[in-house]
Amino acid sequence: MSLLKHNLRKRKLIDYSDGENSESNSFIPPQFISSIPDQSNQLCMKCQTLNFEEVSQLRNSSLIKLPIQALDSVSSLLQSACPLCQLFGRSQPAQSEENGSAQDYKLSLEVCSSNKALTNSTIVQDDSVLLGMVKTPVRNRYILTPDSRQPSLDTTGYIALTPTIDQQPISPARVINPENVNDTVIRRWWKYCCGNHTTRCGKTAVSATKSLRVIDCVSREIVDAPPGCSYVALSYVWGDPKPDTDVKNMRSQKLGKALPTLPKTIEDSMVVVQKLGFRYLWVDRYCINQFDKDNKHQQIQQMDLIYSGAELTIIAAAGNSPEHGLPGIRGTRRSSQDILRLGTHLLIRMLPHPQQSVQNSTWATRAWTYQEAILSRRRLIFTSEQVLWECNSMHCAESISLPLDSMHTKCRNRFKISVPTGPFPAKHPGTNPVEVWDYIQEYYRRQLSHPDDALNAMQGILRVFENATRTVRNLSGIPVIPRFQEKSESNTSTSFLTDLMWSLRGGKRRSGFPSWSWAGWEGGTLTPPSFWEGGTLTPPSFGESGENLNQSSLDIAKMWVETAEGHMQTLPAEFASLPCWSAVEANPAYINIEAWTIPCLVMYSRPPRGRGGTRSYPRSFYVQIPIDQTRTGYQEI
Repeated sequence: MSLLKHNLRKRKLIDYSDGENSESNSFIPPQFISSIPDQSNQLCMKCQTLNFEEVSQLRNSSLIKLPIQALDSVSSLLQSACPLCQLFGRSQPAQSEENGSAQDYKLSLEVCSSNKALTNSTIVQDDSVLLGMVKTPVRNRYILTPDSRQPSLDTTGYIALTPTIDQQPISPARVINPENVNDTVIRRWWKYCCGNHTTRCGKTAVSATKSLRVIDCVSREIVDAPPGCSYVALSYVWGDPKPDTDVKNMRSQKLGKALPTLPKTIEDSMVVVQKLGFRYLWVDRYCINQFDKDNKHQQIQQMDLIYSGAELTIIAAAGNSPEHGLPGIRGTRRSSQDILRLGTHLLIRMLPHPQQSVQNSTWATRAWTYQEAILSRRRLIFTSEQVLWECNSMHCAESISLPLDSMHTKCRNRFKISVPTGPFPAKHPGTNPVEVWDYIQEYYRRQLSHPDDALNAMQGILRVFENATRTVRNLSGIPVIPRFQEKSESNTSTSFLTDLMWSLRGGKRRSGFPSWSWAGWEGGTLTPPSFWEGGTLTPPSFGESGENLNQSSLDIAKMWVETAEGHMQTLPAEFASLPCWSAVEANPAYINIEAWTIPCLVMYSRPPRGRGGTRSYPRSFYVQIPIDQTRTGYQEI
């Protein structure tokens, strides 16, 4: 098949050093290549028309996508005796047949620039070729839309096309050992972060955690954390405790007493801790006395300090219980990586996008694990396919080798903004007060084994917002966000009433929490407050008696909160005097609001743009609320 003409450049040696002097893992050893049988004589007639020698020369960084061949259906590819068809079949998008119909979409093979696909820029000195399978509309097979194309590639990953004629063929793909993780690569990530990310990934100036206990991985004892203790934390799926073993282990958590054999995930984590040069491991199951309510309450209150204080958090994003173990550690196998040799080329199937692997895990469905990942500074993630790294400045995958120096800014304190995001796009809570609802919305999608923990499992993130420069208090999980109008700060009643305008489609009541809080519900789809103002803001105007004619209808409202002791407490107008209603210490069930009734209008339209005219809103049903004589508010329903 004839390909489009591209200007070819002379091959250059790419520096895949990851900040080191050499990166042997980015080159495929010749002995490994020779161990793979050549299957080029087993290709079907259609696959024989693919000229990989010509395709491999397309290393132009401006190349985004170039369709080179239409493919058969998934079932036909998997049933074929051709090894290349089978490889394509195993690399198909998970949802290739939408609405149960295979006629709406076809599948095609395209060639991609590794620069564009992996870094979204031209930061690497030279380019290499990746192959991808994408969904394409039948009526125009080679016009790919972002909605149909990129999710397919994120789900399946790419196939690296690697020439083998050189002694050290260059490829962005690493070969994954299904038995063991690549310790060298992990230590390189750790060293690079510690050496360059001191501001974003270093310890913050916070008060020391109280009564912190850790597991001494050498003596296998639970000990009080030594002063200045450098420890690793673990985030994993609790699963159902086994009465005869796990509960007994938790009850035996006494200082100075050697622990018995623990679930495999914990045992594997202790091995990783020592491989990285640490000694202490924090695991909530054993370092928090689960049978001491006071100790448990105290530790829940400082979850933000525990995870942000850890040098590294191990995330076990594989399996659905602590017995599964960490893939690639002590005999727990990982999924095999497809590798096909065709003459002078290797086709190496790169793994799904890290975000896909993490989001599809049981770990990502659990409520408690959400804040454990968000609050950590560095994360070492074990999936069923590979190990991932994500700190507050960069993200890496074991299956991909890219030059970290080139992907960082000049001062090496973070990745360039053009680099695609990793498994955790949002990991800086407290930076922007309004973003607290983004974290609440993400958290709400997750599941709880014990409904009473609805606020406990979010307490760490809420505390970060409470301690931020612009403090965000909360009442039973509903944020009280300081908002600024002109040069003056809005009062607390206005802010709280605005944040009460969240909505929920579906769902059912959860006992023990008020109905006006999202914590009082489970299931359904939570939508953050979508109240905004339309029209033009004008300077205040005053009536004959001196009243402010432009005073907001929301600002006139008065509020009282009923405390846990049954007392009515007025919500103060100033944020500085607003008490911190902790979701754990107090859970007000009732709020009383005194305000004027406001005539509203339900409309189906697209409301006017807000001040500045930069935001556009969808056409939908809205409640139109007059705020004052010049401003109108809109709330989507």
